[in-house]
Amino acid sequence: TGPGGGPAHPVHRLGMITPLDRADLVLVTAAHPVLSPKRQAQLTALLADTVDWPGLMEHAQRHGVAPILHGHLRAMPTVTVPRDVTDTLGALARACVSSNLRLRHELGRLLAGFTQAGIAVMPLKGPVLADQLYLTPSLRPSRDLDVLVRAHDADAAGDTLAALGYARRRDEEQGADYHTIFT
Repeated sequence: TGPGGGPAHPVHRLGMITPLDRADLVLVTAAHPVLSPKRQAQLTALLADTVDWPGLMEHAQRHGVAPILHGHLRAMPTVTVPRDVTDTLGALARACVSSNLRLRHELGRLLAGFTQAGIAVMPLKGPVLADQLYLTPSLRPSRDLDVLVRAHDADAAGDTLAALGYARRRDEEQGADYHTIFT
């Protein structure tokens, strides 16, 4: 059942409609950078019942919202959260911030390299999107950097990336002809 005892919200899984479990409902409610009073009340109600904390943490990690969940739980003094959950979510949030800071530094280095090479580039998703959508952008997990260059600059961009220490991945499929992975 959903909050207030009503039916849980359905979700499509493998072509079938199945209800969201409590962990999914908690995350759907909490997966907002800023909780409205209504959402905060919904989250408090969801967490007032018995919570499968290990299951919730697993869902939060899988969906990349552990840092946001950590912040919301810390701001809810009426919700009792086990110490190990708080500690684990806190560690995940700190790791997210650390990783994002490294990616932001690297994005700056890449943009400087492209600028020096005279290549127009546009960063996509990741840190740039987080800056637009989150009050605390470092809490939005990013795993990589995506940049867009004009097709006629693709070879020069590859050379620039090589000069910056990157190598084109050849061990796995690159995807469409316009998508190239460098590490």
